Amino acid sequence: MSDKLSEYQQGPQHNLTTSGGSSERATETVPAQAGQITASLRSAVYMPGLTWKDTICIQYLNGTSKEHAVFESALREIQKYVGIKFEFGRPSNGQPAQLRIEFNNGGTFESFLGKNALKCEAHKATMRLSPGKWDKATSESFIVHELMHFLAFEHEQASPNANIQWDVDRVLQDVKHKCGWNDEVIEANVLCKYDAKDVVASPFDPHSVMIYDIPSSWTLNGFSAQRNQCLSETDKLFLQKAYPRKRRGSSPL
Repeated sequence: MSDKLSEYQQGPQHNLTTSGGSSERATETVPAQAGQITASLRSAVYMPGLTWKDTICIQYLNGTSKEHAVFESALREIQKYVGIKFEFGRPSNGQPAQLRIEFNNGGTFESFLGKNALKCEAHKATMRLSPGKWDKATSESFIVHELMHFLAFEHEQASPNANIQWDVDRVLQDVKHKCGWNDEVIEANVLCKYDAKDVVASPFDPHSVMIYDIPSSWTLNGFSAQRNQCLSETDKLFLQKAYPRKRRGSSPL
């Protein structure tokens, strides 16, 4: 696959790269109606080898003050539950900011998966957002989802504990029609299931912000799920697990 971000959009240019069994970028394109089929990320499922250890520096590559404000509101929600620091500007060592954000008007929301962002060329975005197409609450929920990807969290339906009985032919048919994706992209973003040895995963959480809309017509047993606007309690607990706050008096690592 080509070296592109993952996306959440209708009719996406959805290209993924893989590394050690995981997509380097989590791409999603928001559908025309924000309650319908979406495609890309996962939640109380994270890649421990791709989590960040140091401060994450943030740089806007473009965007308006309104777009920046929507992002920062979503970021504050994440910051409630993680010990890692976020700072605006370049790192003190002169390296590029890890989280480089590009805003667009095409409905695309996409992000690299965790430290795979370090493989991106220094002048390119490691996250793309399109808050202008949606109301503030919906845009913030999409950005929270992308931030979870950047923190190495995957889609909930890809959890090794998600025993979803997919009607594969129906999924392929519907997603190809609605998003224009090929079988490879659909497999990576919708049907993929991780091995328990590769991820840290909670029991399956249908309330996670990282789950897709799954209509009952996509499953053989009538299972369905709705896309969630907010972090679930399990999402919050696993953010704390992946990025614990340092205890007072603890020795620096």
